[in-house]
Amino acid sequence: MDPNTYNYTALDGDEVYQSAFGAIVPRYISSLSTIGSCLILYLIFMSPAGLSSVYHRIMLGVSVSDIVTSLASCLTTLPMPKDEPFVNLYGFEGTRSGNTATCTAQGFFYMTGNYCSFMYYASLCTYYACTIVFSISETKVKKKFEPWLHIVPIFTSLSFSIPPIFMEMYNPGFSLSWCTIRAHPNYCNDPDCVRGSPKYAQVLRRYTAAILFSDFFVIIVLLTLVCRKVYKQNSQLNQYIKQQEKEQIETSSVEMTNDNVTTDNNAQVIASRFQMTKVVVLHSVAYVAAFSITLLVPILFTTVFKGDYTRKIHLILTPLQGFFNFLIFLWSKVVTLRLLSPELSVFGALKELFCNRQHKEDVILISNINFIKDEDGILEVEVRSFQEEGDNHLISEGTSTRKSGSNGTHANEISYNSADWDGFNSNPSTDESMSSNVSRLVSSTGSKNSSLKMD
Repeated sequence: MDPNTYNYTALDGDEVYQSAFGAIVPRYISSLSTIGSCLILYLIFMSPAGLSSVYHRIMLGVSVSDIVTSLASCLTTLPMPKDEPFVNLYGFEGTRSGNTATCTAQGFFYMTGNYCSFMYYASLCTYYACTIVFSISETKVKKKFEPWLHIVPIFTSLSFSIPPIFMEMYNPGFSLSWCTIRAHPNYCNDPDCVRGSPKYAQVLRRYTAAILFSDFFVIIVLLTLVCRKVYKQNSQLNQYIKQQEKEQIETSSVEMTNDNVTTDNNAQVIASRFQMTKVVVLHSVAYVAAFSITLLVPILFTTVFKGDYTRKIHLILTPLQGFFNFLIFLWSKVVTLRLLSPELSVFGALKELFCNRQHKEDVILISNINFIKDEDGILEVEVRSFQEEGDNHLISEGTSTRKSGSNGTHANEISYNSADWDGFNSNPSTDESMSSNVSRLVSSTGSKNSSLKMD
């Protein structure tokens, strides 16, 4: 194809990608995203648990993938061929200092990191579904599930990004400010294309759409299951607490003993542990929201709406993924640390996270609550807590049995042995494998046979 006879018509708004805005703004935003992902890695390695946590290892994969993507998009037009005649016709205002090889490398790393990070979101939701919905201990997750949580994202992203190298599909285009998958020159027809093929480009776009929406579908399904389980547990927990309050009111006319008030303390212990699980669910929802904002919203805007502003939104939001991830990661760490140490301020929690490697934030319990009840109310509460971070385990077992008195009132017989919730120690050097711990709190006699277990 002769460049002198090549004629193309850019879509409405695509000239933004060739403008100075398209060349400069993504560099600063991608740099911000790179810094955010590096800070996530810093916090992971500053944590006493380090990489012994499944959650930390998944976030390591997310962050490394985002760093690769952000560095590639940060270069914008720099890797594009400097003196390529067709690229000259595109009218990029940004500096071009590369060649075909540098453009191919930019496109490869951008696509690899991008799709790998998307798939890691599904891995994160799968991990939480295993621990929260299916009550699988972290030890079992590590042995049977975690390898696939890394293999699938890496294999899928490489299976997508490697073939275009041999198809010569990584090229500049006037619909983006950096090299990505497209035939060259844009809108060429076989066999007039200099590099790549529009037929291959169409196949790759369909493959991309299939992977993307399948990934998003899996994320939504898993996240819905997690939220549904937590909502159900929260409703049952509120019912249990109200029942305990009612029982205390009924016995208020009787002389109160230490045993009478311990049941409410047990309810508060359960509520405290379950609060940690709700934090986990909230930040998993936030990660999915960040995924949607940085990918689906720009795609929707640029597909449905036309004009300069939609392209500018695309260039601003798309590189922000790592920065959003950092804000969510840091927020979850601060909230968790303040739950474990209520005396800490936000600034104090930040100081602990960034400067103190021995902070106790690493222990997060993901609690599943099972209730046994009959028509008279809840008979028994079982809390099964899985430690999310670190390989240590917190052992906590106890029973609280209510016995009927001769006057029709009830007294509580308590036997509760556990590590102190607010002050247990986290020792990352221990080699003990993590296991679940079970706390059973009985709110009335368990001798009735007609009971219903609510999972």
